[in-house]
Amino acid sequence: MRQSVQPAEVIIVDDHSDPSVQNELQQFLSGKVRILLQQPGLSGPSAARNTGWRASSCSLIMFVDSDDLLAPFCLEERIRCIQKSADSDFWVFPVGVFLERIGD
Repeated sequence: MRQSVQPAEVIIVDDHSDPSVQNELQQFLSGKVRILLQQPGLSGPSAARNTGWRASSCSLIMFVDSDDLLAPFCLEERIRCIQKSADSDFWVFPVGVFLERIGD
């Protein structure tokens, strides 16, 4: 939510999280933020991504897992790269990995 470029929509797919997490997610609801509850029998990252993908109305989709962090410029930089090579079907971007703090 603190990106330098705001996304058109945010879809949170709740894959059977604890009730405390479900309550915490409610604070993010807005006109462009939706929370979808994963259906019984469907679980795991692939099923959650497919649920979000089907619900999206956007032509570009970025999957972010609950343990991922985004730099404030992440979307802006990715959009810039995508615009430079708009004829591509998909893009792969570098990531940073850390244990406890960014840069460790």
